[in-house]
This record gives sequence, C-alpha cells and structure tokens, in this order.
Amino acid sequence: MIFYLDECFNTGNNWNDKSQPYFTYGGWIISEDNLEKANSIVKSFAEKHQGELKSKSFASHKGIKKVINLSKELMSKSNAVPYFVCFEKNYLIACKVVELFFDCQTNCKVNGYLTFPNEFEYFKIISNTEGINVSYENAKKYLPPIKMTKKALADIISTDQRLCTYIGDIINDENIHSECIYNIIEKLESLFYKQGFEQISNIFKIENFDAKKIYEELIGEELKDTTGIKVSKKSILVQPSLYEMIQNLRNHYRNLRLVVDTLGIQDSQFAEISERLEVPIEVVEESENEFMILASDLLVGHVARLVKNIIDNSNFVGESDIELLKSTITEKNSVFEHQSSIWHLKFSEKSGKKILEKLGYQLNDNGTNQILKDSFHLFRK
Repeated sequence: MIFYLDECFNTGNNWNDKSQPYFTYGGWIISEDNLEKANSIVKSFAEKHQGELKSKSFASHKGIKKVINLSKELMSKSNAVPYFVCFEKNYLIACKVVELFFDCQTNCKVNGYLTFPNEFEYFKIISNTEGINVSYENAKKYLPPIKMTKKALADIISTDQRLCTYIGDIINDENIHSECIYNIIEKLESLFYKQGFEQISNIFKIENFDAKKIYEELIGEELKDTTGIKVSKKSILVQPSLYEMIQNLRNHYRNLRLVVDTLGIQDSQFAEISERLEVPIEVVEESENEFMILASDLLVGHVARLVKNIIDNSNFVGESDIELLKSTITEKNSVFEHQSSIWHLKFSEKSGKKILEKLGYQLNDNGTNQILKDSFHLFRK
C-alpha cells in the first residue's frame, strides 16, 4: 500500500502563530494494483482545470464540490482510502505537557500507566511480557482509564491560554533558561487547584520533578545537514505527529510505503521516521507530475479550511461542504481496532464538540472531570 502524504497550515515550531492555530496531515492510501486507475482519474480531472492543481484554487463553493466529486470517484473506482489527522496546536501543547509532567521518568509521584497512549497499548505490553491469556474485550473493564484520563488532563491544561502561550514561547526561543520549567510546575499546581483537583495539584512540587530532563525534551534538538550546518530544530509539533500517524498505519498495512511532498528544511525528519519504523519514504521535490500527491493536496487543503471554518463559526459552511469529511469520519471507515475513527481529530473538548455537532454526531458526556476525581489515585505512587 502507498500513502501519498501532504500537509496544510504547518508552521513547524511556531506554536503561537495565531493565523494558523490548526494543521492537517494526510492524503490518499492506495494499493499498487489500483494506482494506474487512480492516476488516470486525477489526470483527467487536472486536464479539465486551468492552472496549477492546488487546493487554494478550489476554495470556492464550486471548487469544493469538484474536490468532493473527485474524492468520491477515487474511493469508488480505485478503492483509495482518504486518511488525515487534524490537530489544534494549543491542544497539542497541552498533550505534550501531559506526556512530560505525568511521566514516571520525570515525575516521581506517578506510576507508569500514563506513559502509555491508551489502555489497549498497555494491555498489549503486559500481555506479551506476562503471558496473559485473555482477550482485550474481557480485560478492558479492569484496566485503568488511561486514554480518558490523559484527555481530561489535556483539556484542563488547554483552557489556560496564557500557560500554553508561555510554553509555546519556550519552544520557539532557544535562549529561555531551564528555570522556566519551575514556573510551569507552579502554574500547573495553581491551575489544577483552582479547577478543584487538589489531589493532582498536590503532586506539583518542584522536588518531585526532573526539571533538566523535561526541559531537554520540551526544547527539542537541533537537526543538521550533511555539512554540519543547522537546518532545523526537531519540532515536538511536526515530527511526533507524523511518527504516530505512520506508526498506526504501519501496524495496519504491513507493506506500507510513503510518497510525501517535500517539507523543505524538515525533510530530514522523514529519514529518521523511515529508519525507526522501517517504512520506505520517498520525498518528492517536484510534485506536479505526481497525480496522487496533487489529489492529497486537494483533500488535505479542503479538510484544513473546513475545520477552521467550523471552529471559527463561519457562515460559509454548508451541508455539501462537510460531505467529504462526514464520509471519512465514521466508525465503519476506521482502520484501527478498538477505537472509532474520531481520532482523526485531535482537539480540545470545546473545539471538538463544534466539529462533531456540525457532523451530526450524537454527543455523549463522558464525564472526564469526574474520571479525574474518581480515578486519578490509580495513577499515583
């Protein structure tokens, strides 16, 4: 299977770019047997369009309809699978805080549960190491609520815009001192106390944390080209999100390979991902002759602008505009086991509700705050 990948609204390490608070990665997954058919569909589409085949040229209502029709044709005639992840940058900052400050390697007051992304990943590890002979379905009611707990923690942190901006400044500015980690610890202690989570607030004492390790992970590391000249600083925004997406797909499609549109100075990140995940990745410098890259640009650009308009309460979002998004974010189209495909969207609770309501989902109150009150003791030492 080949995954043709493109991006939209990627500002790298600039976490505090107010003009682009969201970004999207994704494109089309297709088997090599169906590639020729898919290319012919996109080529025929391109021949009917004057000028460069870029998503910005299809931002009108008429243009969006053309992108939707092209996408439908790719799905129905060549079995292409649309796949994307869309992130809210402010929420990703909050997620990174959860990863760093609730990890047993940096916080001596928590156990290792929250190191795992969810309870299913935890179950896979303990099953392999301890020889547990029971299905996940039978075991999951006894597992700690890892996924919902991490989401609840991130939701609370993401509500503090000043804190997220402060952390974004640390990432952006190479000269900020590691003492800033102490400030973050104090701010988190105050935030959780004000929100009524005293048992969480109590763990935020400076002596409980490895501030040096947290700072090193938060600030990232410099990447250099073959001449030793610095070309970029590894972003905790771009690289891990790409890695997570490709890792998940690799687990589903064992023969996966990627064809990606160049990210310029961030191209070196693909080499690292390819080596770690053992996934062949081809970086395309000139994408005008790669028809499925062009189709990915159209898909991802449409999704990115649509999500932004929904969250910004735009009056220009109609039923036909969200048709493609609704067709991709459904239970039956999820490519992963044990979770719905709503994971396509990584947003705070407030923003996520706007999107899901627009898509017509029946929303359930998961009681995430109550989960913290009832279950956080399971994650403390």
